[in-house]
Amino acid sequence: MRHSRRQRPTAAKESQRWLDAQAAIQEGVPPGVAVLTVADREANIYDRFALPRPPQHELLIRATQNRGIGEEAGHLWDAAEQATVGEIVPVLVARRADREPREALLALRWTPVTLLPPRNRAGRARLPVVPVVTILAEEPRPPAGEKPIRWLLLTTRAVATGEAALACVRAYACRWLIERYHFALKSGCRVAELQLRTAARLERALALCAIVAWRLLWLTYLARTDPDQPCTVALTTAEWQVLLALTQPPLPLPARPPPLGQAVRAIARLGGFLGRADDGAPGVTVLWRGLRRLEDLALGWQVAQHHAAPAPFRTCG
Repeated sequence: MRHSRRQRPTAAKESQRWLDAQAAIQEGVPPGVAVLTVADREANIYDRFALPRPPQHELLIRATQNRGIGEEAGHLWDAAEQATVGEIVPVLVARRADREPREALLALRWTPVTLLPPRNRAGRARLPVVPVVTILAEEPRPPAGEKPIRWLLLTTRAVATGEAALACVRAYACRWLIERYHFALKSGCRVAELQLRTAARLERALALCAIVAWRLLWLTYLARTDPDQPCTVALTTAEWQVLLALTQPPLPLPARPPPLGQAVRAIARLGGFLGRADDGAPGVTVLWRGLRRLEDLALGWQVAQHHAAPAPFRTCG
């Protein structure tokens, strides 16, 4: 089955969706706008690199296969490893299920290569070779117990300096955050379950969900990077007051709002976050559930305060 899969044309494989997506990008983006398409190893297919692209449309894709190249090294990984280390630079690596966020010191090597068509492709002799630049980013000294970072990236961008190579590596490092945004859209906002009859309604719903997903992701990461700032950057007075009333009910409410990190953990607890010593920082899912509860609680808090206020004194004239 695996051998026959390699013999099939791309149009008959799931890989075709990457070409369809690339065509949609090129059709939907106005001329003259610079586009950098960043993708993980799943999108590393020869046809995507060989697809004609408008000016200023570039690719940055993590390599998975040790593809054949036209240079003396013969294969992609060999050429990348033979290149000289040009820079050693810090890169912020995002949090994942198996890794805490950290700043990794990466050694960068880059070299231009030409990708050859796949060996098993029908009509291989008529297919073009594709010039790309390979960038190998390796972490020579990872923290104890951590798996070292090792990314092999392929890009159609011109990379002549360490600054250009670093820009590509940092762009790829942002991919995980983009995936978390899509996760918030799909799992939090449940956009795949929208049952709307017209495209116009779907577009309006997606526009609203995009704002919700962005705010959720922004709040998640802001609480990790700057937890000591006042929570009023993200919460209304009613929201932070009801949070404190729930978490420390015997105490009077303070005049000053709590720090953002404390408020976000309180929101996460509303969503089921236990906050044990080894639980780490709360994630998107528990914050989504907590924010939905907080919205209802804040509304009830405001209504209760309004009705608890004394009625104004009236006189009969």
